[in-house]
Amino acid sequence: MICSEASGVSRRSSVASDGKDRIDPSERLRLERVVPDHISRYFESAGVPEGVDIHDKRYVDMCIETSICEATDMAYRALAGADRFSAPSAESSIAEDVRMVIGILRGIRQRCIPQEFSAGILLMHLEILEGVPFSSEI
Repeated sequence: MICSEASGVSRRSSVASDGKDRIDPSERLRLERVVPDHISRYFESAGVPEGVDIHDKRYVDMCIETSICEATDMAYRALAGADRFSAPSAESSIAEDVRMVIGILRGIRQRCIPQEFSAGILLMHLEILEGVPFSSEI
């Protein structure tokens, strides 16, 4: 699939005194309307467990507010805490958790999800599809 470079997603924001981006309120409303479509596109054939509301406000906020740096830090901490992976093997210089995160990010890109939302989608994937517990950080 070839993704349109003009996704129609751009953010009007400013940086607050605490160093965090603050999204313009009218822009936030617009993003809250478009994010659920991107979430649906990513998870449409993923086998989401019954009872999980992928459009829950918490997930929409996660997609709008989380940077890729925050998300990858959270993902690696959560994966390390989940103790799911063995030590890196001699034949592979890339750790399994890194492979997993890269694989998820590639899947996000293949589904043409705008980069602005990839951090939130990454965390959603880990929580919903992989069962990685990190909700307390979000």
